[in-house]
Amino acid sequence: MSELAPVDEKKPQPTKQEVEGAIIQQFQKLKNEKNDISSKMAEIKMDKNEHEMCIKTMKPFDQSRKCWRLVGGVLVERTVGEVLPAIKENVENIDELLTKLDKMHDEKELEMVEFMKKYNIVVKGQVAPGQQDPNKSKKSVEGAEAEAAAPEASEAAADKEEAK
Repeated sequence: MSELAPVDEKKPQPTKQEVEGAIIQQFQKLKNEKNDISSKMAEIKMDKNEHEMCIKTMKPFDQSRKCWRLVGGVLVERTVGEVLPAIKENVENIDELLTKLDKMHDEKELEMVEFMKKYNIVVKGQVAPGQQDPNKSKKSVEGAEAEAAAPEASEAAADKEEAK
């Protein structure tokens, strides 16, 4: 009988590039989820505006007036008295949904910030979470220098005019 060599069951350690790639992939996933929530919120806000516009338009009409409502892709004949309360209820439900989505958006934003802090991620053109923007203080100094230089520039232009 031949003996088999013991098999090493340890998995190889991931390389630094693989770890960084996984971190970036997870960050992109969080960012995409946040963007999806934002898109959904914008879409639902547009629906809410359409519902409110219908309410505003239908309010002055007689409650027995005939109107048409789109239900599941099918136009259904109803009266204003039947449709108006249903649309108002839909607006209330949309408000509740927007509140929930806004909360989810804030939670996802917080999760992203914590993830960025944990792995020291800085997006190009943005400041790292928890740090002050170094350009703000630099800009204020540059702005003061520009303002101080402005009178000198106008004096130099005046001297140039006098020399002519």
